[in-house]
Amino acid sequence: MSLLIVFPHALGDMILLTPALKAWCAINKPPSIAVQQRFNSTPLDNCPYINNVHRILSDPWQDFGHHNTQVGFPATYHQGLAIAQKNNYEQVLMAHSEGETINYAEMLGVNIKNYKPEIFISTKDKLEAYKFIYETVQNKPFGFTQTESGDPDRSFPTAYAPTWVNTHLDLPVIEAEKVRHLSINSVFQILKEASGIAVPNSVFWSAAGALGKKVNLAYFARGEEDLNRRKYEIHYNQKTPFYDEDFYKSVVYEVEILT
Repeated sequence: MSLLIVFPHALGDMILLTPALKAWCAINKPPSIAVQQRFNSTPLDNCPYINNVHRILSDPWQDFGHHNTQVGFPATYHQGLAIAQKNNYEQVLMAHSEGETINYAEMLGVNIKNYKPEIFISTKDKLEAYKFIYETVQNKPFGFTQTESGDPDRSFPTAYAPTWVNTHLDLPVIEAEKVRHLSINSVFQILKEASGIAVPNSVFWSAAGALGKKVNLAYFARGEEDLNRRKYEIHYNQKTPFYDEDFYKSVVYEVEILT
């Protein structure tokens, strides 16, 4: 049976979906997925657990009025149904229910066992990343930072993360905001090559976990509850953390004053 997952969520959530996708593909054909059209690329572009990525959905938080999600999410579901009809998908799953947190394993009816989130970087992505790194810092060690999370309430203060890396790690910095023209998977490779990382709760924090990369400074502006949602992954209701405890030790809830 051909399946289309309507997934109008952020890039980091796509990384978190991969354990459920892997479990699904152990007994089924890979599904296809519909995601927001505003993304120039996605973490699932090279994913072997996905057949096709349709970048065609509206942004349910912004395109129908600011955070007018009661209109936005039903609208994206109907966009997904149209894609399914056009491409002859036999089944459609909407990865959202207003006011609820979707358990991805339950949504697909699978057991994720001990599967972890994964990142998929192609040779093309790697070459694109290496070219940008060399043009920016040559062969020097460098830091990677992100200031702007998808949610402004989770973002670092302006210029804080690069300044922190400069001050504490004495490294030149490649900023996520300056590589938006690259594919997200190329940026994941840049993250992988970095000698120091400062990011908020965002796609790059999730990617660092999936890549087994140490994060030197992780900013969770909403506090410990927000961290626990990620640590015990709310989309799977984990009883134990997804990653080793050491991965979470760099998390702060308030930023220090830099002099």
